[in-house]
Amino acid sequence: MEHHIVIDGTDIKYWEYHPEQQRTIFFWHGFRGSHRGLIEVAERLTDYRVIVPDLPGWGESGTLRVTHTFTHYVAFLKKFIAHFALDEFVLAGHSFGASLALEYAAAHPKHIQQLILIAPVVNAGSFTSRLGELYYAVGAKIPQPFRRKWIGNPMINMGKTELISVTLNPIKRQKLVRNEQKNLTYIRDWVEIETYQSFYDADFWQAMKSLSMSTTLISATRDRMTSLATSRQIAATIPGCQTISLKGDGHFVPIENPIAVADAMHEALTSS
Repeated sequence: MEHHIVIDGTDIKYWEYHPEQQRTIFFWHGFRGSHRGLIEVAERLTDYRVIVPDLPGWGESGTLRVTHTFTHYVAFLKKFIAHFALDEFVLAGHSFGASLALEYAAAHPKHIQQLILIAPVVNAGSFTSRLGELYYAVGAKIPQPFRRKWIGNPMINMGKTELISVTLNPIKRQKLVRNEQKNLTYIRDWVEIETYQSFYDADFWQAMKSLSMSTTLISATRDRMTSLATSRQIAATIPGCQTISLKGDGHFVPIENPIAVADAMHEALTSS
């Protein structure tokens, strides 16, 4: 079910699944993504009301009136969550959305019953992260309107998708490429640049140490963005962190293997 609200002048689209359920999950999507990448997972979490917004500046939602940094996203999402007036909820996210959920949980732990992090991006030193740093550094220096052509170039974006994707299944690969190309429809080049640069200002490791709620890390063994070594570091840093490893999957696991992600989330939710 599609909904629309306005917070601090920003138009937000969000989708609600299983509204008849009492327990609620807020689910944040990844960088350059939208709610579409989480639909198949949300549909399978039938015991929970699942709320999946297009984050400000992404998908069908409007942009923030301030820079798109982790600090400003957290401040915005505090108001978004407050709109629902819940005594407790589960907070989940994938990739950038998991990094954002981590920052939010550290800043506003009250009411968070459980935190589920799916392949959070917290290490800017990986090969793919360094390529991204160069890509957005170049983009930041290009004047408009050429910058949008650089950031939204379909061939470059297909190359990035192919670099990060690990699935050999042609149907899954086509599905992933279609999803990524669809996201280009909503590209805001300045949002991408601001958000990507904000990764270098966020202290994710300090945020991890302060977490007090039940936390589960869902990792993928072939993830090229969040390596197994990084996943082990995350699990060791978060107090009492539980881990679930999805064998053979990569960073785009909610799209490549939504059944496995939904099963892992269900396991985390029922075992806490």
